Amino acid sequence: MLHSIPIFTDTDDTKFGWFIGRNGTIGADGVYNMKTTAGDDFATLTAWNYKNHSSFFSGRCGQIYGSGGEIFPRHVKPTFISLFSAEMCRTAQLNYVKNETVNGIFGYKFSVGDQIFDNGSKLHENICYDNIISDLNIGLFTMW
Repeated sequence: MLHSIPIFTDTDDTKFGWFIGRNGTIGADGVYNMKTTAGDDFATLTAWNYKNHSSFFSGRCGQIYGSGGEIFPRHVKPTFISLFSAEMCRTAQLNYVKNETVNGIFGYKFSVGDQIFDNGSKLHENICYDNIISDLNIGLFTMW
């Protein structure tokens, strides 16, 4: 009977990719604590799994901040946005690219930049992302 239900038979075991199978996932990425009261800090992340620092990276690189990625604070400026990814155990910065209108709705388009996978080779402030395996080239990211 269980095999007739797609959630139990449609698996992504043969696929590889960032966030494969995340739609419809229930609770696989932990508990996100966010500000939910009205104000400029609405939808900002305060903790993940009840902690404000990840043990995966040291110092500034392990701080948990930004958004959970689904919603963002009001009055986002066309500069950058920060979102925490449980899969990466870190906050990622997305940079403003351009203004865009989709189906009549105006918005800002953001994209990843060098800083998301830099290990300190280009941006000195990212040196704390290189604390697991120091011989990795820029663009490579390990997960344990």
